Amino acid sequence: MHSQFKEDLRVVLGDILKVAPLVPHLFIRGRHIGGAKEVKKLHEDAKLTDLIEGIVMDVAHNECDGCGDVRFVPCFTCNGSCKVRSEHDEVFRCPDCNENGLIMCPICRTV
Repeated sequence: MHSQFKEDLRVVLGDILKVAPLVPHLFIRGRHIGGAKEVKKLHEDAKLTDLIEGIVMDVAHNECDGCGDVRFVPCFTCNGSCKVRSEHDEVFRCPDCNENGLIMCPICRTV
């Protein structure tokens, strides 16, 4: 997982992460709703509809041509190796990509 996304989850989930939450988890409008069990209960109690009311659904979504909706692509600088060479043939960490050699898709990250 992208390290910045991990950090964002740590901030939002706090103590919940200490017990290693199972995925998937649902967030609505930036608020943590819960895991599958909590979402199922909300649905059974007819409360889930209230939480998603007013959220516009993108039914005409087209898949991103750059990443296929994965949201990340291999780094253009290091081709995903996380290593680049200087003019003096020194190897150092690529400054452009994350720890997995990926960058956010330049096509869909701004949408």
